[in-house]
Amino acid sequence: MNSTAQDNPSNPYFAPGRYTHALLRSIEQVPEVPANEALAAILTEVVPFNERLTAFIAERFDVPDTAESARAALRRESERQGLGFSSALLSKWLTKERLEVNISSKSLFKLCLALHLNLEESREFAYRCLRQNWLNCRVAEEAAYIFFIAGQPLFGDDTFRKAEEVLAWLGDTRPESPQGNWPAQYDAPGFTRVIGEELTGLIAAESTDPDQAIMRLRDFLAANEPLFTGVRLSALRTYNMFLSEGGVGIEPLTSLYHRTTGLTLPESSYLDPAHTLKDPTRKRLLWGAAGRTAWLKSNERDGDLLDENEIKLEEHAVGRFQREGVPRGNMVALLFFHFCLENSERLAEQGSRESLFRQFYETTNRTLVDACGMMPLYPRKAFDALFLRSIANSGGTDPVVYLNTLLSDFYAKGLKS
Repeated sequence: MNSTAQDNPSNPYFAPGRYTHALLRSIEQVPEVPANEALAAILTEVVPFNERLTAFIAERFDVPDTAESARAALRRESERQGLGFSSALLSKWLTKERLEVNISSKSLFKLCLALHLNLEESREFAYRCLRQNWLNCRVAEEAAYIFFIAGQPLFGDDTFRKAEEVLAWLGDTRPESPQGNWPAQYDAPGFTRVIGEELTGLIAAESTDPDQAIMRLRDFLAANEPLFTGVRLSALRTYNMFLSEGGVGIEPLTSLYHRTTGLTLPESSYLDPAHTLKDPTRKRLLWGAAGRTAWLKSNERDGDLLDENEIKLEEHAVGRFQREGVPRGNMVALLFFHFCLENSERLAEQGSRESLFRQFYETTNRTLVDACGMMPLYPRKAFDALFLRSIANSGGTDPVVYLNTLLSDFYAKGLKS
């Protein structure tokens, strides 16, 4: 990717590419937009996932830009490399008209292998075509995927099979629960820097012996297991701090909600849509997808921006989050709700909206990156755009109410036109 002035981390609008920077500015500089117009803008900016992926595959393999040709090309690569793409999965990606599909890290890895993308091309593919975050070196499995994408010249068509063997080994050797006495404050940026530097060195080390390269990868994963665990626990601690525990200068969401509304959050979660349905008079901090079931039944397709790989809408299970990590979408939603309640009076003042937008964007990204080891907000991603537009374009409307309106409008008419 070509470097631009906006690709400077010191810039508060740090994001990949000039287009992203321009999009951020366009969101921020419009003081007030009705929710239905904001939703229309999001839908207009999003080319359906199947069209984006089909066009990319067609260009990569020099085949006709059709779902049939793209599926045939992926199937050929799947059979040769043992990738195991199912017909149902290929149909979901290439023929179903969905606005967003947040594919798993494993599926992203397999696509990169099928398309014969090197590391730089893979990052570009994730951001510009899939419009989702690139693999995260702070997660052991994803660090292994990055290693094997870079190692395709060495491993050839056996790359995926070798990766599966390493991940099976990793699952057998990893402890079920975090081991050791962890400090009160995990150094996620420091852990990330160490992991990233070692992974870069591992990739740069030339080798002509696949078995030797894999042994070095195993040594790297085993030695850094405490750091991978530390980043995951740092995100969990941050999640709990903003939700229920509080910290220096941070009043937890449960307290903010009760003080602001006089109401108590449900014990299950702040995202559980069932609670809103039981008590429709309650202020809708709970945003959920109350209309999703009906939408799917009547339309037979899912244009859902809230993919389950991105955010978990069912009851929160902290034990699961400790084992698997906090989903990035849940963290974004929590930071959004916390920011809105903490700044409710200032958000009601029209004149301060632009500075609040910058504050939300910068502080949220700082928390995501530094405390949680996650990727920053990406405004070209429709999921992230929901939150950014709710802060920037809601005018005198409560941004939480505005977000719920966006979602209600989406499920009511998002794909009917």
